[in-house]
Amino acid sequence: MANANDVPTRDITDPLIGRVLGGRYQVVRKLGEGGLGSVYVARQVAVGRDVAVKVLHEDIAAKEVHRQRFEREAKALAQLRHPNIIGIVDFGVDDGTSFLVMELSEGAPLGQVIDAGPLAIPVALDLVRQMLRALAYAHGQRLVHRDLKPANILVRRLPDGSSHLVVLDFGIAKFLDDEQA
Repeated sequence: MANANDVPTRDITDPLIGRVLGGRYQVVRKLGEGGLGSVYVARQVAVGRDVAVKVLHEDIAAKEVHRQRFEREAKALAQLRHPNIIGIVDFGVDDGTSFLVMELSEGAPLGQVIDAGPLAIPVALDLVRQMLRALAYAHGQRLVHRDLKPANILVRRLPDGSSHLVVLDFGIAKFLDDEQA
C-alpha cells in the first residue's frame, strides 16, 4: 500500500492518478474496475490517511440517470453504520467528476477466498453470520442491496487469525420507501 511519503505523479495512462479530487483526496493508484466505475486508493491530504475513492466512468457519468444512481449510493451508504458494511467518508463533484469516498478496507474478495480452497465449517459459518448481520441491519434501515455477490464482499484476516467480512458496492441498492428503481 502507498504511504504518506509516496507522492503520486500524474499518469498519462490514467489521468486520475495524481489528481486531487475536491481539493482533499489525492488519487494514488487503481484498486479495481467495474461496469460503472473504478475504485482507487487516494490519500486524504489534510490528515494523511488512505481512503478508497469510487469514480464513475466518463461515458457513464455523462448520463443523468447514472449520476443520480451514484448519488443515491452515497446517500444509502451515509445512512449505514455497521462494522460489516463499508463506511462512507465523503461525496463530491470535482470538475465534472463525481466521486464517492469510502473507508479503505484491505482484503480479498469472497470469490478469491472461496477459490483458494474449502473453508473450515466454523469459518464459513462465521462469515455467513457477519454477512447476514450486515444485510439485516441494512434491511432494518429499509435498504436492499440488490447486487450481493462474492465480488462485492471483502474478507480480511485480523491479527488474531479470525476473518472480518465487509459488504461493498451499494450502487444499485434501493430504499424500500423510494419510488425510483
